[in-house]
Amino acid sequence: MKRFALAFLVCALPARADIGAGNWEMDVSTTMSGAPAGNMKQTQCLTQEDARDPSRLFGTPGAGCEFSNRMDNGSTYQFDISCTGATPMTGRGEMRYARDSLEGELVLDLKLEGKATELRSSIKARRLGDCK
Repeated sequence: MKRFALAFLVCALPARADIGAGNWEMDVSTTMSGAPAGNMKQTQCLTQEDARDPSRLFGTPGAGCEFSNRMDNGSTYQFDISCTGATPMTGRGEMRYARDSLEGELVLDLKLEGKATELRSSIKARRLGDCK
């Protein structure tokens, strides 16, 4: 579930984002109602092409997901998301970004075993320098 939530955190960022190319360290924390928190830390290299479209960092969301109500003011990006499939869900996200940092949160509402569940993921990322 951590990777699933992580994929959505940055997928919707606009291609005009001014994210710096280079080596990035990402720290993702995910909580779900009734479950222990999960944390993941990873480092990944972003090329110049990736930096123009940060969604490349996390891949693309699974089939059946649509983004709507996208708003970007050049440093904050907000969006809604709706997914169909085996586990339908809806949610909202907000990312604050700069050349050398990203910070944001995604909240998804879904039903697991007939029970309403909230999945909350937050990310903090920083540019470490040039790729090696």
